[in-house]
Amino acid sequence: MSSQEYDLSENRIIIKDRELSYDVNEEMKVLRTNIQFSGPDTKVIVMTSCIGGEGKSTTSMNLAIALAELHKKVVLIDADLRKSVMATNVEGGLHKKGLAHFLAGQAPIAEVLLPTNIRGLNVILAGNVIPPNPAELLSNPLLDKTLQIMRNNYDYIIIDAPPLGLVVDAAILARVADGSVIVMQSGEIKYRYAQTVKEQLASSGCKILGVVLNKVDYKKQGRYYGKYYGKYYGKYYGHYYGHYYG
Repeated sequence: MSSQEYDLSENRIIIKDRELSYDVNEEMKVLRTNIQFSGPDTKVIVMTSCIGGEGKSTTSMNLAIALAELHKKVVLIDADLRKSVMATNVEGGLHKKGLAHFLAGQAPIAEVLLPTNIRGLNVILAGNVIPPNPAELLSNPLLDKTLQIMRNNYDYIIIDAPPLGLVVDAAILARVADGSVIVMQSGEIKYRYAQTVKEQLASSGCKILGVVLNKVDYKKQGRYYGKYYGKYYGKYYGHYYGHYYG
C-alpha cells in the first residue's frame, strides 16, 4: 500500500496530489539529506523567507513529505496565522480549527493535530480564523511546552513561519527551534535585504541551517534541465557556505 493510500482515520487531512518533476524531487532529497546531517538534536526546524510568494509553504510541505517517506515521524505546523496558504494544499483545510485555536485555548491539541494520508505525517493547520494578536499567540509558553513534548514523540517538527522580512513572527518561533532555513526566490531578493533577514534570524539565537534558492530558471544560467518549471528548487546552501543571492 502506498503512502497516498494510507488511511488513518475519518479526521485525517488529505494532502492534494503533487506533481514534482524529477529535478525537483532530487533537489528535495538533497535538502532532506542536509537536514538529516545537521545533527540528531536538530528536530524543530523553522522555515521562513524574506517576502511572500517565494515558495516557502510549498517547500515546507514537500520537505515534511520527503522526511516521512524515509519512515520518519513528522509534524508539519502551519504557523502563518496572518495569511496562511498551507491550507490550499489540503482538501477542506480552510474549514478546520488549527494552531490559532489551540494557542487561544479554544481547542485541545488532539483536535488540531491531525493525521494525513501520508504515512508518518501529521499536520497542524493555522486555523480558519485570523487572530488579532498572532505575535502574542506565538509567544504563548504553551507552544514551547507542546514542542518539548513533541520532541519525544516525533523525529522532525517542521514549522512554516511567515516571511521574516514582513513580520517578526518567524523570529519568535526561531527562539524555540533547533534550526532555521530561509527559502529565497532566485533573482528577486536584494543582497542587503537578505542579509537583514539573516541577521534578524540569527539574533534570535537560532542556528541557521542554510538557504533554499527557489524558482531557479536554469535556462537563463546557460544550462538546460528540461522546460522551466516555476517551482524548481535551486541548490541548498548549508551554513558552512552562508551565501545569499539576490
